[in-house]
Amino acid sequence: MKASIFLCSIAAVLLTAVASADEVSTPTDGADAAELPPALSRDASRIYAAAKGSLFQVRVLTTTGRSQAAAGSGFVVSDDGLAITNYHVVAKLVTDPKRYVAEVVNTAGERDDITVLKIDVLHDLALIRINKRRGWPALRVSSKTLKQGERLYSIGNPLDLGFAISEGSFNGLVTRPYYPQILFSGAINFGMSGGPAVDGSGAVVGVNVSKRLDGEQISFLVPAQFVTALIEQGKAIAAQPTQQEFRRDIGRQLTMHQNTMAGQLLKAPLSTRAMGYYSAPINETQGIRCWGDDPSQPQLKYRYSRLTCHMESQVMVEDALQTGFINVRHEYFATEQLDSFRFLQFYSKSYRNETFGHFRHRHWTGPECNDAFVKSDGSQSVPVRAVLCVRALRKFEGLYDFALMAATVDDSRSGLHTRVDASGVTLENGQRIVQAFLDAIERRR
Repeated sequence: MKASIFLCSIAAVLLTAVASADEVSTPTDGADAAELPPALSRDASRIYAAAKGSLFQVRVLTTTGRSQAAAGSGFVVSDDGLAITNYHVVAKLVTDPKRYVAEVVNTAGERDDITVLKIDVLHDLALIRINKRRGWPALRVSSKTLKQGERLYSIGNPLDLGFAISEGSFNGLVTRPYYPQILFSGAINFGMSGGPAVDGSGAVVGVNVSKRLDGEQISFLVPAQFVTALIEQGKAIAAQPTQQEFRRDIGRQLTMHQNTMAGQLLKAPLSTRAMGYYSAPINETQGIRCWGDDPSQPQLKYRYSRLTCHMESQVMVEDALQTGFINVRHEYFATEQLDSFRFLQFYSKSYRNETFGHFRHRHWTGPECNDAFVKSDGSQSVPVRAVLCVRALRKFEGLYDFALMAATVDDSRSGLHTRVDASGVTLENGQRIVQAFLDAIERRR
């Protein structure tokens, strides 16, 4: 059976899964003023003093007991109380407004409730309105082009310890892998998410969003252009959208994202890496890291190597729901010491160890799977046993998670296992992605 036939034959099964309805972490530690040159410390002091009245902490609280469930930072952008924070800071309030409320507390200790007006889950931004208090001064959002090495200042409430300012520099834009972020060589810690990053004039050039846990002062900011766009989209909204309206908006954004993801992946033939006798397809592009290792042990009497490619970022919808990614894993097995029967025993056992969700989850339906032997049309293609499993996102109609588990079956003493996970895609794009990987698994010349 050809791979294309296999994929089409599962379409009817997939429809039964229709939904019923920061290594990146979220961040910021202030730099020690005693270690900084006097001029820079004076600049930081001046900039913080000018911005202080526009800053606040965002606290998401449970409706019963008003216990703190999430915290971040934010800043005012207009005289009528419009303000900015990260989407992930207020995600609980957006997705479950019956269980959560939110308040802001400024640097003077003044409190107020907030209304979420507009969200941008792809850039991790939220436009909010401070409901009652007016007169908190607004920060100016800049449209300037930054220069490499330009001094920037990140402000927020790190670890709920109090407001702090952290100095660093602009080191260009990075795409991780689809949306640009500013690479900031300064400290951002938990609790500073949503706070402003400003230039020497005090104008907002970015929003604190995340940092790398495996590096020193490798932090990221959402560029100010996306803040400006969100303000324009949301400033005419008078009342907070309903939970269903927010859900439709998130679904629309996720659909846009998966179209971008599939289009970038499939615009050219997939890259491949040599693994033993096989060519293993990968989704190599900016923002996707591929790592290989060879943990073979002589006493096992077979060779084993592994290659994994993971996206560095995903779309965060809720704490337990991150989607919008494609991850790939290949495992190569070969032996010269084992007979065919013993080799195929452990080769098959490894294949059966794969899993894909379960039937009781609030975010996904139970998976529907189809198992078949397939072969693509390529001149060097090999027969493959493939299992394709699909589950639907319950809250976002038309979006699914695909998992392809494939094992070559053309050799009794070597083989390649492939696992491809495509999360938050349409049926059409999911099938196109799986088809592309199946077609690219080949025997090396």
